[in-house]
Amino acid sequence: MEQELTVLERDLPEAAEPEPIQLKKLGQKHKQVLSLLAQGEGRQVIAEVCGITPEYVTWLAKQHVCQQYLRDMQEYVDARLVAMSEQSADVIADTMKNGGAEEKLKAARLQLEVTGKLGRAQSININAQGSLVQILAGIPPESKRLQLGKAE
Repeated sequence: MEQELTVLERDLPEAAEPEPIQLKKLGQKHKQVLSLLAQGEGRQVIAEVCGITPEYVTWLAKQHVCQQYLRDMQEYVDARLVAMSEQSADVIADTMKNGGAEEKLKAARLQLEVTGKLGRAQSININAQGSLVQILAGIPPESKRLQLGKAE
């Protein structure tokens, strides 16, 4: 009898795991959550703002439809930024030509960062001959050190 029970238990089909719930369509609340996620807000803050739990925020972020929405938003923003690059270059050039000393330094620093010639947190030491930033901005070297686009 004992042997028959063992055989019967072994032959029983395993209980199937329930299918995980998958979100099929985004509602306005979902889009609000995703917008806040895209802006870098934490799940606790998002939960409080949207009136949901932090766990629900985490669950949403893992959903395929939500990840696709975030990718689509990023592609849209990237396309807009690329389309504005000529205008941005014109603004930087105009500021370097017509701006005050501080604005010129900021514009020159930004131009160097965008072109990869200068890192964001990098300091620039100014020697007696001037720095690349000041040369680009058309400003004679007056201080010994320039850090992050502002004179000390």
